[in-house]
Amino acid sequence: MSNRLENTRLQSIKIWAEANRRALYENIRNTPLSENSVFGSGGAEDMSIENGTSGTSGTSGTSGTSGTSVSITGTANFIAKFSGSGDSLSDSSLSETESLISAQKELNLLYLSFKTNQQFSGEICYFGTAGLNIAEGSLCYYSASGTWELADARTESKSTGLLAISMGTNPAVDGMFLRGFFSPNTGGYTTGDILYLDQDGAFIADRPVSGYSRIIGYGIIDDGKDVLIYFSPDNTWSEI
Repeated sequence: MSNRLENTRLQSIKIWAEANRRALYENIRNTPLSENSVFGSGGAEDMSIENGTSGTSGTSGTSGTSGTSVSITGTANFIAKFSGSGDSLSDSSLSETESLISAQKELNLLYLSFKTNQQFSGEICYFGTAGLNIAEGSLCYYSASGTWELADARTESKSTGLLAISMGTNPAVDGMFLRGFFSPNTGGYTTGDILYLDQDGAFIADRPVSGYSRIIGYGIIDDGKDVLIYFSPDNTWSEI
């Protein structure tokens, strides 16, 4: 008799537990989740959902240190190269063979060259050999044999080819000035003058000479102290 009662009690507990489980399932399925939600009737087998505590914020990083100012010392009103390291730079003047913007050894662009008597700023080439009587400032033509010879308006072959002003006696070392601003050691030009090819490696203002007339540049400044011409040989010529 006692065994039958015990079995009946256990069976009742199982039926109650199963009904409670089903009711809890339906409660969870049909109820939106929110903070501190409780499912069931408050008994030991009820389930509740609670939010956890918030984490702590991380610490801020440190700011970087300030940079140091660069100190540059030099002389005003001239082009210089700078040397040094760190936050200290010093200048020194350019030598005759240094260029501001260098392409190849054969052709330097935007080149400044300070010679003994004359100054050049423009396009310079370094090829060919010197012909007879070539000096700094001579107006030359490039011959078929690869030499720079004195240009001359009286002869077609000496006046209609590639022209350049000699920057010394050795074209491969000193350079030949192809185009740009040129300050010769002698004046005699008026601002705005048209300059023509002359004889024996020279040029002349205002009028062409007999032979092959070719414009080689323009007078920019001649105030008795400073002389400047723009050297730009024309690609055309005429026979007079």
